[in-house]
Amino acid sequence: SISGVDIYNDEAASLLDRGNNIDQFSTLEAESRITENVKIRVKKYMSSMDSIDKSWTASSTTGNKTRVLNVIDGTEANLEIGTAIDLNILVGVDAKTHDWKTFTQVLNLQGAEISSGDPENQSINSSGVFAQADYELNKKLKFLTGVRQETHSTFGSEMLPNAGVVFSLFPTTI
Repeated sequence: SISGVDIYNDEAASLLDRGNNIDQFSTLEAESRITENVKIRVKKYMSSMDSIDKSWTASSTTGNKTRVLNVIDGTEANLEIGTAIDLNILVGVDAKTHDWKTFTQVLNLQGAEISSGDPENQSINSSGVFAQADYELNKKLKFLTGVRQETHSTFGSEMLPNAGVVFSLFPTTI
């Protein structure tokens, strides 16, 4: 204890909950059947995660307050087309933005702010276009194939093909 304030080493300080978290999520989804075999779905979502952490170490007479604000904003849309021969086709697009800001402040032992710097801003964007087809041979056997073009602001662009076989052992298996 220094001046009546408990001081902890790095390991013990990380176990203390000296901050708080505020998480908010919202989703709006609309789906419509255009015809008996065609369905469209649009989804808009947003999440905000705000976390604050305060820490002091025994080797210093100051502490740190770090606040990280994450915001994720995304949109998805797809079109599902069913055919008379047990073939289903799904095509769609999606886009997502991850923005976050990190605020750091130096605190005295009483927890009052001594100094602060400019917030650090970062962002990542991703988007994709996809198509998938599945064919149900019978109630137990389904074949799937598809392709997705993914574009990421950090990792670049890539074409991702997929294929699969689903065997349902029991009638209740989905």
